[in-house]
Amino acid sequence: MEFEVEQCNPSSEEPCPLFITGASNNDTMTMSALAIVLGTTWLLYWALSRLLLFVAILNIIPLMVFVFLYTTSIYCHLYKTWNHIGEDLVFTASVYERARNNIAWGWDLIGKIWFGFEIQGLENLPKEGGAILAYYHGTIPIDIYFIISKIRLECNRSLNTVADRFVYKLHGLKLLWRIFAVNIGTREVCVRILKEGNLLAIAPGGTREAYFSGNTYTLMWGQRKGFAKVAMEAKVPIIPVFTRNCREAFRTPKLGRGILRWLYEKTRAPLVPIYGGFPVKLKTFIGPPIQWDPQMTVDDIVQKAHEAVEGLVHKHQKIPGSIRRAFLERFYDSEEKEE
Repeated sequence: MEFEVEQCNPSSEEPCPLFITGASNNDTMTMSALAIVLGTTWLLYWALSRLLLFVAILNIIPLMVFVFLYTTSIYCHLYKTWNHIGEDLVFTASVYERARNNIAWGWDLIGKIWFGFEIQGLENLPKEGGAILAYYHGTIPIDIYFIISKIRLECNRSLNTVADRFVYKLHGLKLLWRIFAVNIGTREVCVRILKEGNLLAIAPGGTREAYFSGNTYTLMWGQRKGFAKVAMEAKVPIIPVFTRNCREAFRTPKLGRGILRWLYEKTRAPLVPIYGGFPVKLKTFIGPPIQWDPQMTVDDIVQKAHEAVEGLVHKHQKIPGSIRRAFLERFYDSEEKEE
């Protein structure tokens, strides 16, 4: 059947017809039904995608960290507005230095008050030049924010970090990530950062270690060798880092961990529930650097870095971890007494 669209005369006072002539009632009803189905499908897709994102954010970021990050992000946007900083300016430019220092001071204060945060081994960091800080990935790496702050305030150096891609999908945080040089972490980007003389923090265990390591603090590096290849190409040392009780501050539930692990391995979806924010004692230990040696292979570098981080875990962390003991360490540091 051929359809004709009835023309509308703009000069006429008659209203324009909103139908197609030549179509039967059944055809009109079919087209209307199809439009309703398509519209409803799109609306459901939009709502479901937003709901899944919201659920993911709640799983990935408990309320305490959610407030912590978004309060900082709001400050970044206000700072940008107050200082009339345009989008064309480089985000590592000096215009953001005061903002970085103010945020570092605020993060450091939160770390001291809520977690009694301390850091040991800053003297192992080079005063200049690039280096990789290979650190154990806690359930939520809130310790890295405090490490960034300490290095900035006490060593006057910036610490670049490598993060999973999904962090850039969290709405409203992109400016914060860019100001503090949080990178997706391709090999080329990491090598460039190091060759420019910057410090770079990498957690070889990544999200898998964060979700499934448990209170035994088992390193889950698998076959990840990218950080070693980057260190070899950039010719920089690797410095082991571990934060005691980082898995007691935030935890993942034991119930259903096997199913969640299977789901993660199949989809890489960050949907593992996280709870916590417990005011336990956090203390970061920075070990002596593993110097770059042209005679070492990638496997040699991985093995030495793994042994160094694992050595910090065994030396400074009581296993299995305990939230109660970690809280009491704020008032009584058993490790110091034993020494």
